[in-house]
Amino acid sequence: MEISVTADQDGDELAMINLSVETEGDPHTANTNGADVIRDKLVELHDLMLGQNVSANSAEIDASYELFVASWESRQALGYDSLFNDAEFCNWAADIDFAFNLGFPGEALIPVEDRFGSSYELNWDELWPFLNDFATDPLQTKQSWKTVITYLLTHYDYLYE
Repeated sequence: MEISVTADQDGDELAMINLSVETEGDPHTANTNGADVIRDKLVELHDLMLGQNVSANSAEIDASYELFVASWESRQALGYDSLFNDAEFCNWAADIDFAFNLGFPGEALIPVEDRFGSSYELNWDELWPFLNDFATDPLQTKQSWKTVITYLLTHYDYLYE
């Protein structure tokens, strides 16, 4: 698996990262720069989240890497290209603080009048295009990292150490 990463940033805006993933042979046994980058990040996450000082070729990293690859292959087979269009979709986009934390520049809430009086609702005409850019995952790597992070967050060492 070969991974290329580029980023674009305009002023103080969040950087938009572009990933490119290419498979060279079996990703489970690949010995490529992309696989090495993933393993190095997994070492960093195991240290940060679990307090484990492990090497890139340890059994713990092998298991996490296998989880990453299995998630990636599963998502590739399903053909989803966004975090919004699958059964695992969580309506995190409706959390208004989430949109603000991503730097949403518009009015996330708009006033509405109905038979019950005045209230506010999400301004989906502006929110959806903005959030969809963050949810786009044509290479399935965002979902794969989400799977690995969920595993680490529910690991015994994270919860109890």
